[in-house]
Amino acid sequence: MMTQLADLYASSGYQIILAACLLAGLVRGFSGFGTSMILMPVIAAVYSPQTAVVLVFLIDSTAAIPVVIPELRRVEWKSLLPGFAGFLVVLPLGLAVLKFGDPVVLRWSLAILIMLSVVILWSGWRYEGPRSRAIDTAIGGVSGFTGGACGLPGPPVIIYWMAARLKAAVVRANTMVFLYITDCAIGVGLFLSGILTFDGLIKGAGAMPFYLAGLLIGARGFSMANETTYRRIAFLIILVAAITSLPLFDAVLR
Repeated sequence: MMTQLADLYASSGYQIILAACLLAGLVRGFSGFGTSMILMPVIAAVYSPQTAVVLVFLIDSTAAIPVVIPELRRVEWKSLLPGFAGFLVVLPLGLAVLKFGDPVVLRWSLAILIMLSVVILWSGWRYEGPRSRAIDTAIGGVSGFTGGACGLPGPPVIIYWMAARLKAAVVRANTMVFLYITDCAIGVGLFLSGILTFDGLIKGAGAMPFYLAGLLIGARGFSMANETTYRRIAFLIILVAAITSLPLFDAVLR
């Protein structure tokens, strides 16, 4: 294992992933979201979308525990629990798309979904409609599909909660906890579908310390910024990650 890690650390592609992990940790700890939106396109460009989903699950499901636990008391459970139920129902369909889908098509889908999400969030669009359990469950179902197929369970619920005029602390808590429990569910699905491999475990273990360091620094920075500042910084970083990781730039990342 140590030899494999040494070889990975010497790889320029993996070094890019380590830098992305540090940056993703900063954004996640600061804003409550962003891990998948930053890491998925970068890792998919260096390896594959399947490997990207595995690494994001391994990195985020373990390293995020110290910053997720304090957020439990701030969560709006009446919205989160129906959303998670919808997520679980649709997740297997998304995983089937991930396992059998074309990698290039999946990468383009990743980038388009991320950029569309950032544009909607950055525009300041507000959701004025009802927030019933049925709607919460439906939004969670969409997250189940995007989480399984693209490793991105976050955008649908983040757009929904941010557009619903919730306070930044509630949005951050909701997304922190939702993304953590959906990561765990995705991990079970990856194992059952045969996508989770030993090679992925090694890559995830090597990147975890970098992500954790960024996560702790970002969590500390949240208390020192206002809502507008933290959202703009997160959106800008996510947008840059999505654009630079398009298949058009493979020569740079590989």
